[in-house]
Amino acid sequence: MKDKRQTSSKTNTAAGSPPANNQSPSKKGGGVIGGLALFIALGASAVSAYLYTELQKFRSQTSTLVESSTSELKTGVETDLDSVKSQVSGLDGQLQTLSEGLQTITGKLDTTTEELSGKLTQLGEDLQSKTQAAVTDVASNTAAAVQELTSKTESEINSLSSDVVAGREALQQEVATKFSDMEQSVNQLGADVSSTREIATRGQREWILAEVEYLLRTGGHRVTLAGDTKSAVLALRAASDRLHDLGDSRYSAVRAQIAEEVAELRQVGTPDIEGVAFELQKLSKRADNLPLPRSELAKAVEQVKEDPSELDAKAMAGQFLQSLKDMVKVEKSDGTPLVRPGKPTREQLTASEALRLNLQAARLSALRRDQETYLIHMDSAENYVRENYEQDDSVTQAYLEDLAALKAQKIVPQVSKLGQALSLFTDIHSQRGEN
Repeated sequence: MKDKRQTSSKTNTAAGSPPANNQSPSKKGGGVIGGLALFIALGASAVSAYLYTELQKFRSQTSTLVESSTSELKTGVETDLDSVKSQVSGLDGQLQTLSEGLQTITGKLDTTTEELSGKLTQLGEDLQSKTQAAVTDVASNTAAAVQELTSKTESEINSLSSDVVAGREALQQEVATKFSDMEQSVNQLGADVSSTREIATRGQREWILAEVEYLLRTGGHRVTLAGDTKSAVLALRAASDRLHDLGDSRYSAVRAQIAEEVAELRQVGTPDIEGVAFELQKLSKRADNLPLPRSELAKAVEQVKEDPSELDAKAMAGQFLQSLKDMVKVEKSDGTPLVRPGKPTREQLTASEALRLNLQAARLSALRRDQETYLIHMDSAENYVRENYEQDDSVTQAYLEDLAALKAQKIVPQVSKLGQALSLFTDIHSQRGEN
């Protein structure tokens, strides 16, 4: 603070005394600045004096507070020390009491230990005397029992020795007898095994040959009865594999023939039975549209001439018109016939029913893969159409062409070599006497 005062004094002095070199007259603004500087210096001095006074007050208050706190803390510490000293003195008294009690207990333990030691010594002496007496009694009893047991054991050993000798001789005799019987059984078993092996081998061979014959027959049946060339090929291949497993060279020719039949079956196509049946069904539906012969009109006219009373004018006119309709052809622009409108006549229905029966029978024969019966019914249907319908009509001609095309269809695959492998196998099998 003294430094600040000195600085302020110096400042005031400096501010109050103008510099020496300013002796010349100055402007009016220089006086205002000097007054302002003097005012600031006085304010700074006043603030410094106020701050110094406040700092002195703060120092005195702080000193008083520290002294009061220190005295209170000292008083509290002294009080705590007195309390601890009183507690320590109390603990010393308790330790003294415990020490005296421990000495008392130690004395009692020593007395009790001496008493127990005397009692244990007395008990040991009593136990030793009793044990000695018991050992003496047991020794005397054991000696008598051992002597008695020894005599009994010797007699039993002698008896057992004689029994063992007799049993050994009987056992040796029994073992010798059983060994002889077992040797005979082993020899018989060996003979039976050899016979069984021979029978099993022969039975297995016969089984393979029977399986081959079955497969060959199955292959032929699948072709002739079902038209199934794929299953037939599989059956023939299986038969060839079984002959290969048999390992008999005399059946090599059969395997070669099987290979030829398989090759031929691969080249033959499977008949389209479903397609044939569908076409026959369409022909059966078209039967109602076939035209009857035109000679029916002449027959009707002759019947009227012979007996006019049997047919009136209306009926004759209707029959005449129907005959005219039958003579009229309705065709497309390309020349193919159209189905005539209207319902078929009674005569057409009667004729078509018989034709449909033949076609239905042919269809069933096709589904059964019966080539011979199929051809018979197709011939019958063709002959029926030729005999009962107008042959010059394009509808009839187209119908006959479709019948001929279906008649040429093969219901069963035609395999020329099928069955030759079976015949060759049967011949070789019969020559070897295995049938």
